[in-house]
Amino acid sequence: MMFILIFLAGIVLLQLIVAVALCFLMQHFRLLDKSDADYLAMLGNGEPNNGEAG
Repeated sequence: MMFILIFLAGIVLLQLIVAVALCFLMQHFRLLDKSDADYLAMLGNGEPNNGEAG
């Protein structure tokens, strides 16, 4: 009985650890995608403005 409880507790802890790790990874990739999108948007907005000014 004790072994089953410890086994179930270990599974729950592993699931929590995996969920937190996935959340951190998703946030990290989301931040990378957002920064890349902002960078590309900045380049896209910068080129026409430079062209108009020139």
